[in-house]
Amino acid sequence: MSNAPLLPLVVLLGALFTVTQAGFTVEQAAIRIISPPNYKTQRLKWALADFGEPKYGGTLVGKLIYPTEDPSFYPIGQRPPVKCPADQPDAQYGCAPFSSCGGYQVSKEPGKFNIMMVDRGPRGTGASPCFFINKVYNAQLAGADAVLVVNDEDGDDLSTAVVPDDDKNAGLLRNLTVSAGMITRADGELLKGLLRGGKSVTLALNWTGVLPRSSVVSWEFWTNSNDECGTICDMQRTFVRDFRDLAKTLMSSGLVTFTPHYLLWRCNDDEVESDECRSQCMLGGTYCMLDPDGDVSKGYSGLDVLQVNVRQLCFFQVANASGRPELWWDYADAYAANCTMKDKKYGEDCAVQVFNALGGPQLLSGAGLQHWNTCSTAVTPAKDGKGPGTLDILEKELLAQYGDLSTASVSILPTVRINGQQYRGNLDVAGGLRGL
Repeated sequence: MSNAPLLPLVVLLGALFTVTQAGFTVEQAAIRIISPPNYKTQRLKWALADFGEPKYGGTLVGKLIYPTEDPSFYPIGQRPPVKCPADQPDAQYGCAPFSSCGGYQVSKEPGKFNIMMVDRGPRGTGASPCFFINKVYNAQLAGADAVLVVNDEDGDDLSTAVVPDDDKNAGLLRNLTVSAGMITRADGELLKGLLRGGKSVTLALNWTGVLPRSSVVSWEFWTNSNDECGTICDMQRTFVRDFRDLAKTLMSSGLVTFTPHYLLWRCNDDEVESDECRSQCMLGGTYCMLDPDGDVSKGYSGLDVLQVNVRQLCFFQVANASGRPELWWDYADAYAANCTMKDKKYGEDCAVQVFNALGGPQLLSGAGLQHWNTCSTAVTPAKDGKGPGTLDILEKELLAQYGDLSTASVSILPTVRINGQQYRGNLDVAGGLRGL
């Protein structure tokens, strides 16, 4: 069973499923060169990583550090202070813990910050590249307050780094507290040129324009009712539990509007009759969810998860129509606590119990249960009369997932979208509130 947080699930789907929207929006922030002073007009961009803690609304000014073993980056006669073991990539890639590279550590002084720059890769025959998250974590342990990873490909296109699908790297996610992002190869070469000879470079990282501002903030939480996906599920449950009261207060104050969403997949046309699609999809492969434990022959199925997701979406619809949209937080929290797969209580029966416990039948002037059930089963027949039709509530989810010219598409879980743009960083109360 996988314990991967913030994994782009398209990687796991392989040839069986197709993502409803390929790729996801790259959020960029600004970098300004403070010194040397003759480069003050220079502006660089960096693509925020999908982990760490972006300083939304803020600015960080710090000294640029490049932990290279190349002596040309140091004053004449000075030996590089860092040297990694022969079986590890050079220090500039950040793949090995810097403690093993001669005990390298960035000096820390009160009120002063360090921005470490490392290279992507290495690539080539016999190379041992490492994940983006490993580079950032090693830099953080060495004293970095923010990390820039230099792309190793030419061009201005930048990608957003996500957490890889393995248990070791998933565990790093909870411990990352620095901001991180990728810069272009050209900008990296510019900064390296300024650093050569041991010269000092100071940068200002700016997050003030990353998320659109509005007097009333509209935000969305893209989640999943599955509780057997390891770290990613634990993180979502913890966020719902810890953020619930604050979210309800913000909604009641009129400062924010909130909508929950659940990510979907479509089955490939040539696979709709397969056991995998049958167990993970409804309406002939039109709407699908991954099997919780990755084994379609046992345990709960992706279809079970999809049905519970629909129930939660419909509860929000009923609560919202009743003027009580904040009740979704109580529902999601109560379901996660009382309807677990481990206890064999996961499913629609427990969904009904939570619905009744929260006064669902009394919503909409006593018509709450009727509307909840109708929402969960409202299938619109295919126009040509040949297809399986569409489930109205999930069709709306797909449209929201696609995004448009002003709204970022969504293809990973969990995702927070604020005023149409994806929030980057750790999913916790402090980070979420900062973003809002």
